[in-house]
Amino acid sequence: MEKLVRPSYQEVLSALEHMKSKSSLQEFKSIHKLSAEKVDGIPVLPKSARLNELLEKILNAKKMIEFSRENSTDTLAVYYYNKEMISVSTDDQNFITIFPIGNKDELKKRMAKFYEVDLSFENNPVEVNIGITEEDYDRLHSKTPDELTAMIQDEKVDKRLQRFLLDFKNNHQKADRINFKMKERTSELFTEGSVLFFVPGEKNIWHIKYDEIESGMIYLMSNSIAEYFTGAELLIEKFLEEEPVKPQLNKPAGTKKIDSEKFFSIKRGFSFFYKSNIAVVIGLLCFFINQSSWVEQGGINLFIVFILTESFLLLLSLIACFKEKEEKAAADKRLKTA
Repeated sequence: MEKLVRPSYQEVLSALEHMKSKSSLQEFKSIHKLSAEKVDGIPVLPKSARLNELLEKILNAKKMIEFSRENSTDTLAVYYYNKEMISVSTDDQNFITIFPIGNKDELKKRMAKFYEVDLSFENNPVEVNIGITEEDYDRLHSKTPDELTAMIQDEKVDKRLQRFLLDFKNNHQKADRINFKMKERTSELFTEGSVLFFVPGEKNIWHIKYDEIESGMIYLMSNSIAEYFTGAELLIEKFLEEEPVKPQLNKPAGTKKIDSEKFFSIKRGFSFFYKSNIAVVIGLLCFFINQSSWVEQGGINLFIVFILTESFLLLLSLIACFKEKEEKAAADKRLKTA
């Protein structure tokens, strides 16, 4: 097992200054709440090759899980690089803990420690789901602690909701978060993807389900602490291991050929003229079967019909040279509706 590295804030920031762009440095400082006040006056420790190695992996990671607590200055994030999870956490002692995570249990324990919950609670003491409108849920955030206390003690308020309000009040009327972030290139900043919102209780976790937010409803779902963090662990594992999928259009058969052909093609026009003249020749042969009955009076008329037919076929052959435009437009239409 690789040992953790515990450098000072100043040592980490000094190392980062020589590694990446200022934007990456600012992002790292923002995630881990490294303010100037924390850095000033902290002695610089001797440079560590192991620290530089871990920081390189962190800055080259394309996936990251950020764990957030609104009313805490502590931070925790897990960076994923080359199938390795690296935990980065800060506390109020002016040091950063960088720790390679070797297995799932370690990740779950670090999450539990960060959110200050006890994983030994495997049973859910509440076992309720509460539906609440988005408007009412937003109002809970603006109420004073005394107003929430009054709701908790009000007999007219649903007992199930009162259980949530008590934990919500104890959590400073905020929901904690687990943010799933990723980026396509290491030079870019992380973009936020899915987010888990929840309110930790003493013996259970309230998951804030936003799946039906479009209908104006939010659901407060009680889970046991062990069950919830096991589920979060599985979601994290799936997120880190799955490959990013870029949306692609499935082109219909023949589209590639259409794209590679020229807009105007004499060859295509000549092909049309050649094939159409085969039909004309077959028609003329039918006329010559009884040639003796019309050769004296209809010869000139047949010649005129032949000339007009060939002229018309030449015109159609010219149009056939531009037929690619129609085919490509039709293919583009199919792509848009696919």
